[in-house]
This record gives sequence, C-alpha cells and structure tokens, in this order.
Amino acid sequence: AKHLLEFEITGKGFMRYMVRNIVGALIEVGKGNLTPEDFEKILEAKDRKIAPPPAPPNGLILKHIEYEPVEVFDRYPPFKVNL
Repeated sequence: AKHLLEFEITGKGFMRYMVRNIVGALIEVGKGNLTPEDFEKILEAKDRKIAPPPAPPNGLILKHIEYEPVEVFDRYPPFKVNL
C-alpha cells in the first residue's frame, strides 16, 4: 500500500541533496532500521558514508519559501541630488 508522508524542514539554506538525505534517513527511522539516536549521530558526524541512501527526488515537493524582509533604506546612507 502507498502511504503519504509529509516532512516539514525549515532552515536558512540547504546544500544540494540535503533535504533528500534527511528525508531518506527519517524514512529509515520510521521503518525501524535506524533509531532516533542513530539519526542524531548521523547528523552530528556530517559524513554521508554512514548515512542511508537519500530519498528519491520524485514526490518531494518544495511547498513554501519564506524570506526575511529587506529594509532597503537601512542598507544605504541617505544622499542628496541637486537638480
């Protein structure tokens, strides 16, 4: 049977395949092949060789992007224009 899994992952930026790698490991936790402690160790190790395969790209959807507001006037000093 097919199941729908929804993961919400937030951050200030992601490396290439990072979300697929995280989701792949979380699926293994859900299947019982990894413990939550194993998942934490994988994250702390920052070594792809000890991690399970990434989730396949099909089915993964970027749902929302949120940007912090940019105050343009705070970035540049005031200036005067003589006409």
